[in-house]
Amino acid sequence: LWVIGCATGEEAYSLAILLKESNLPKNYTIYASDMNARALMTAQQGVYQEKQITQGEINYLASGAQGNFYDYFEKQSDGYHIN
Repeated sequence: LWVIGCATGEEAYSLAILLKESNLPKNYTIYASDMNARALMTAQQGVYQEKQITQGEINYLASGAQGNFYDYFEKQSDGYHIN
């Protein structure tokens, strides 16, 4: 699966969460690309701030997900790190 124009990675990580929660066999690879090198570095680090995580949880719940969005992140001093 290819996320074109992934910016700072939220879409690629959202796709990974969706696929995990769908209980599909893990026989896929997610590729994420963007023309902005700084955005790709942010995506690769997978560290997001409170505002982004709060909006992510709203979107997660609006999608009908039943899990705990925060299970996918670890809060650290510099932000929330994707697990």
